[in-house]
This record gives sequence, structure tokens and C-alpha cells, in this order.
Amino acid sequence: MRPTHTIDQDFVRLGARQPVRVQLLDPHGDARPHDHEFHEIAFVLRGSLRHRWGDGEETLRAGDVLILTPRCVHAYDRPRNCAVINLYYLADWFLGRPSALHAVPGLAPIFFGAALYHDPGLPRRVRLNVADAPFARVRRELEDLLAADRERRSGLYHEAAFFKILDELSLVLRAADPEQTVQGLPPDDTQRGLRHLELLAARRQPFSAAVAARAAGWSSAHFARRVREATGLSPRAYFQRQRIHLVCRKLLAGSASVAEIAHEFGYADAAHLNRHFRAWRGLTPTEYRRRYV
Repeated sequence: MRPTHTIDQDFVRLGARQPVRVQLLDPHGDARPHDHEFHEIAFVLRGSLRHRWGDGEETLRAGDVLILTPRCVHAYDRPRNCAVINLYYLADWFLGRPSALHAVPGLAPIFFGAALYHDPGLPRRVRLNVADAPFARVRRELEDLLAADRERRSGLYHEAAFFKILDELSLVLRAADPEQTVQGLPPDDTQRGLRHLELLAARRQPFSAAVAARAAGWSSAHFARRVREATGLSPRAYFQRQRIHLVCRKLLAGSASVAEIAHEFGYADAAHLNRHFRAWRGLTPTEYRRRYV
């Protein structure tokens, strides 16, 4: 299936004030094949519709929730008295806080795995059927997000409602299919090594393969091999990517200059940060800030 268009920043308009955005849809026609620049979670409030993607098709009904990673091509058709809320979120806003993501089992791989790991076994599409009580709680948070959009509430307000929704969905997923919450994840000991690299970046400490390997209980060579198997990156590259996630949040959340941010995170100067940032994100820190703030 080839996409006819992409749901991108020009349409969704995510940023520091609104790292999460919800849209209430009342589809009467078909939604042509498309993909997304961002993660998407679709909540079917009433009625039914057919969902098609590269590997098959399914009928979605009230209470169903569909979780899709960026660039997952899909389409909707055959709506019947249907209402859907789409939730989009800017992963960069949350990837700068890895401890929060890993605190809830299953949350990181399902909702952020595509940005954190390399394993092709990670699910690109997850479908849940949420029972009445938790779906009602989720719906209240979605309605709060709709109101927050109108009232121009802070990013923190959006973040709190968003994490409540993810917590509810993670509980449902663990009860329905606990194996899916660890599908494609690195082994526990590898995850401990990755967490240490994330901790070094979060504490603004310099990269040290020997220190990270020792914390994981491995030799440097074995540590490098395990990290590459899990992420497709060397330990240094994984550390740099995590540091870029933190820089993204800093760019989104504050007004510090690029030179000040470069100094905080241990880059030699703004030009050094620009080179690394462009290599990972495809644009400079200034361009990134202009796009999302």
C-alpha cells in the first residue's frame, strides 16, 4: 500500500505548548491510504469502520484503540455511524525523560519503541479493545485535551493527561497480551546497559564505554555488540542520540540559546552541536525550534 499523502506538522501543529494534540473526527467517507510524521492513537467512540494496512484489514468498533508508529501506511473506509478521536504526540518532548517512560512496563516499547530501539520485531500496529470503565476514563482525558487545546493550556497540562491515557492503555495491554509488551525489546541485561547510557546523557556526563560496560557487568567489546544488536548503533552513537533527545526537549521547553545548550551538554560550541543535531534530525537546532515552538 502506497500513501497518497502524509499527515505532517503543517496539519497537526505539535510543539512545546501542545506536545499532544487530539482531533475529533466524524468520518462519512473514505480516508485514502496515508502515513504520519508522528505517532498516532485512534479511539473509536461509536459505530464501526474498516481499517486497512499493508498486511491486512480489520473492522474497528466502539471501544477499539489503534496504536500506529510513524510512517505506518493505512486507510479507513466503510464508516457506519462512526466517530473517532485521533491523538498525535511529539515523541521528542517525552524522549528527554527516559526514566518516566521506563517506569511503566510495556509503555516504552509500544508507544516509543520505534524511536528508542532498532529491532524489526517491534510492533508497528497494535489494536486494543478497552472495556467500558477504562475507556470512560480515557475518554475523559481525551475530552480534557480537547478543552486544553481551546484554552491553550501548558505543555505540562497536556503531558499529564497524555500519561494518564498511556497508563490506562498499558494496563489493558498487559492484561490482554503481556507478551506483546516485551515483543522486540532487548534482553533485560542489555536494557540495563542502555539505561546507563541514558543516565550518563541525562546527568550531562561525558560518554565512557568502559564505565557503561562495567555498570552492565560486561567487557567493552561484549557491551558494544549487545548495544548494536538492540539498537543498530554503537554505544557512543546511542549515547549521542539520547543526548540529542535531551537537546530537543531543551529547545522545545526553554529560551536558552543554541550556544548555551551546547555548553550545557558538553559540545565544544554551537557549530559542534549543529553538526551532530543535523546528522540526527536533518535540520539545525534553530530550524527545529522554529518548526516546533
